[in-house]
Amino acid sequence: MSGGDSAAKKFTNKDEDGEGVGDIVGDGVFDGVLLNQVLHHLDTNYETYPNAEKLLLELYRVLKPGGFLAINACAPKQLSG
Repeated sequence: MSGGDSAAKKFTNKDEDGEGVGDIVGDGVFDGVLLNQVLHHLDTNYETYPNAEKLLLELYRVLKPGGFLAINACAPKQLSG
């Protein structure tokens, strides 16, 4: 994809060859996941957040039971600053 594509368009559960990420990363693989300054790039529909929901479900899938998810995100006021 070109550098001008939005992060929302780039996020998919498919790699460049069309394989599902689940084919590459199995269920319950990671002890923890850090998501740093990503969520606000995923969606333009701020009522339903469809891409953020997909991402969080995928992160839940790859986390081990009892694993941790750390999220650092911006507030809307910071983005308009």
